[in-house]
Amino acid sequence: MGFIILHKPSFAQNSPYDLMRDKIMSDAVMSNPAREAAMSAALRNNLVFDNTREKMIKASLEQEEVLGSIEKAGFKRRDSLMPLSGTPSGVVGETLDFLNNIFHPYASISTEYTNNLFNQDDKLNPSYDLINTVKPGLKVTIGETPAKFSKEYGQIESRRMFSLVLDGGIDERFYKRNTHLNRIRPYGSWNMIFGNNKHKILFSSSFVKFSTLNSELTTGASGVTGNTIYNSNIGYGIDFSRMDFDTKYTYTHSVYDGAYGSSNTDDQKLWALMAYIKPISMPKTRFFLEFDYGTIEYLKSGTNLDNSWYYKFFVGIDGKITAKIKGNMKFGYGRKILKENNSPKDSPSVEMGLTYNYDKLTRYRLTLYNGMQESINRSLTTKSYFNSVIGYEHDLAFNPKFSLGCSLNLSDTKYSSKQNDKVVGFTPSLSYAFRKWLKMNLKYTFQKQDSNVSYNSPMTNSVAFSANSEF
Repeated sequence: MGFIILHKPSFAQNSPYDLMRDKIMSDAVMSNPAREAAMSAALRNNLVFDNTREKMIKASLEQEEVLGSIEKAGFKRRDSLMPLSGTPSGVVGETLDFLNNIFHPYASISTEYTNNLFNQDDKLNPSYDLINTVKPGLKVTIGETPAKFSKEYGQIESRRMFSLVLDGGIDERFYKRNTHLNRIRPYGSWNMIFGNNKHKILFSSSFVKFSTLNSELTTGASGVTGNTIYNSNIGYGIDFSRMDFDTKYTYTHSVYDGAYGSSNTDDQKLWALMAYIKPISMPKTRFFLEFDYGTIEYLKSGTNLDNSWYYKFFVGIDGKITAKIKGNMKFGYGRKILKENNSPKDSPSVEMGLTYNYDKLTRYRLTLYNGMQESINRSLTTKSYFNSVIGYEHDLAFNPKFSLGCSLNLSDTKYSSKQNDKVVGFTPSLSYAFRKWLKMNLKYTFQKQDSNVSYNSPMTNSVAFSANSEF
């Protein structure tokens, strides 16, 4: 226990006290009783003031020492001395805070009923089922979060930033009627970014095990096909005052099992170069030019006729477009060339994702895609198809805990074999956050497909309830 030693200051020879004392003595010599009485009273008041001031200083110093000791024990300096968020003090509390900032376990459970498990036409005997899913996982975050890194990149002078996120878990799916479809599917990923206010380097990799439900039309028998997708990315960016440059390389390796294994196992590679311009009047908005070059190679014998390479040019805008609208829009043109016969296929490309924040509780989102893609449908003679998709989402939060959502999706898919599929989907949902770490969700999904191919116009209705938690 420490002690505070207070040294009562001695008054200097020419202090105001000495001057007043001399003045009183002088007045006394002059034998003026009224003046002497007044000055004596003033002197007494002055001495009382000095004594009170010294007591206040002493009490203040003692209080600072006590409060300093209390703060070291894990309390904040408040009117009432309350513990910091109820956490233990000392080394234990600091250790728990450190672990809570790094390790984030999460889990979700869901139950879904569907009247058309394999998304088949009514003429192919749709199968209903009840699906229970359990998904535990763990996320590890070291350094900045990717969102904070992206927000502060290029805006903080002379600051080095680092972000590492590891994420992994399992997705267990159990079917009530079709128990032979039960699967346990692992997944994992890591994402690392480091840099400073001018440069950034990104590395990421992931693997996901999927189970794709097949209809009789595409494989000859309804069932499930497993496929594992491995993805790796390397990127580099440099930031100037009014211009940015980014480049990235993406490698995707897809391995399919069963009926899809021989026809769809492939390697896809993509190189991209982007140049951004930031106008002075719009510091949070970037206009950009983008060039993509990629290759698609099917690895099984007999499927290399679909090997191809392609390139695309884009012009676009991203960032905060207006005070309430943010997102990205890009418009371009691409060409895909089959390696077997060098036959080209040209297509315009449009990609858009815009979010309009009407207020703190209401949000609208519009997505649009138009371009060429690769199909995994085994019944097609060629894999390339042209796809147009438009999506609309509306989120309305009645309060911080309760929200209503609604989404609408329309797609128009055209294959080179003249097959044309049109799909409409509608999903209303309700969400309620019981706690910061626990959220419940209830949603209904309707999907209807119309096709010019027989037995390929299924309709699906499903209802799902889920509970999600993350710490």
